[in-house]
Amino acid sequence: VAFRKNWTRDQNRSTLDLSSRVTQKDVAGIKDNISAECDKYFSLALERSPPYPLVQSFSDGERVLILRPAIVNLDISAPDMMSSSMKRVYTTEAGEMTLVLEVLDGTTGEILVRVIARREGMPILLLVSQERCPFCRQIKREILGPMIASGEYLGRLLIREILIDSPGSSVRDFKGNTQTSRAFAIGYKIQLTPTLLFLDPDGNELAERIVGIQTPELFYFYVDRAVQDAIAAFPGRS
Repeated sequence: VAFRKNWTRDQNRSTLDLSSRVTQKDVAGIKDNISAECDKYFSLALERSPPYPLVQSFSDGERVLILRPAIVNLDISAPDMMSSSMKRVYTTEAGEMTLVLEVLDGTTGEILVRVIARREGMPILLLVSQERCPFCRQIKREILGPMIASGEYLGRLLIREILIDSPGSSVRDFKGNTQTSRAFAIGYKIQLTPTLLFLDPDGNELAERIVGIQTPELFYFYVDRAVQDAIAAFPGRS
């Protein structure tokens, strides 16, 4: 696992709270956790039907392929750091990474195949809400929760929420700068909650925003239609 060049520096540049800064120990811990998860799910994928026999060691002359997966250019937008300060930090995107898989001949060590797949951005459904907003809770309970649970939007849509009335909450915007959640909402001229924004990774609106809840029995249809419009408008998506 390898982070994007200067990732630690860029993360700490926008963080004033010294207790929230990323250390080399934090970087090593993130690498170890991601590496373990990568090995786990990579092995599970190979064991699905029809399964491939996996071995940790082999003798010379055996017909074995060595698979060497790696994650490079890892860019986590808002790592979850343990901090002594009581605050919430939101991010408009999860981040990016590139997955590299090399297939080697077990006898000669020759690289037979190298596959590179970049995990890029995707459309973002951003709920701008408040803690004491009953309609915000209704949207999360009746719309966003079922959308996430269905798995239908996995890999196609990033669903996020920011609370504009939470003390000390901040958001890392699309330029990598940190500002208060309320200032972020003001930048989009949001006056009411809940507001649903449909954005690209640069913060541009891909579909018409939805403000409040109108016609509750048809609201899921309105949200899904806006999501499909955003996905269709996203470069390289269909």
